[in-house]
Amino acid sequence: MNTTTQLPTPSSARNRSQDMVRRDAIAAALIHLACDIEDGKIQTDDGDIGAILTCDGEHGGLSAPDLRDLAQSILNGHAIS
Repeated sequence: MNTTTQLPTPSSARNRSQDMVRRDAIAAALIHLACDIEDGKIQTDDGDIGAILTCDGEHGGLSAPDLRDLAQSILNGHAIS
């Protein structure tokens, strides 16, 4: 019976690193969005980012605290559903 452990290949380590970069970028963008909402720089009816956040007014979007919670969930590795 062969019990050797297979070490990660450089490409799989690179993929994990890229995943972390993407995860961190998404979390940073969510936190930045939360700050801009709190500062009044983004409005739900602005025809720009606020429109994306609310699907052009189809729903209310996430509040700044909810965006921060989502960012923290992503950083903690929780599945988003």
